[in-house]
Amino acid sequence: MPIAVYFTSAAGTRYPVYDTIFSKGKHEQRPIGDPAATARVFVPNGGMRRSYTFRKGDIRILAEQTLEQQLRESAYLPSEPPDNSTLLPGARPR
Repeated sequence: MPIAVYFTSAAGTRYPVYDTIFSKGKHEQRPIGDPAATARVFVPNGGMRRSYTFRKGDIRILAEQTLEQQLRESAYLPSEPPDNSTLLPGARPR
């Protein structure tokens, strides 16, 4: 059973933190610090989720400085899946 991890940023926002892999179009939770995880996701209460993609050799410890840096370098995740219908062959514009 995964443990719950919360991080309060320097700006005062509290984030549940998850390590994930991205598979089949969505993030799947992994145990915190799992070397197989490819991203760390920050989820503020009522706000936009953010995702930091691990690079080779990245530190995965739960240190305040590390989490703050990962949060700064994270990207906002879309709130809805993209509409790819216009990318399919033969699709008609709406």
